[in-house]
Amino acid sequence: MSNEEIIERIRIRKENFVHNVIWLRKYYCIPKKRMAELLGICVSSWNKIEKGIFPGKMTSNIVINICENFRVTSDSLFEKRFGE
Repeated sequence: MSNEEIIERIRIRKENFVHNVIWLRKYYCIPKKRMAELLGICVSSWNKIEKGIFPGKMTSNIVINICENFRVTSDSLFEKRFGE
């Protein structure tokens, strides 16, 4: 999946994506600083993502890192809401 396709999926399924990344961080009791490190971004970028504001440098690498670190598929990250 290209970076443009991932950005488009985030735009369309923003609420699910934001819900799921927050749910994953809280479920695994990961501090925001550590979560940002896992994803290769700064804490301020992570804070924006949790608020539904995507940094200008939002790339597919962030989604790939989420999927790899938490063993979830990109489809599940966008299509369903974890914990519900």
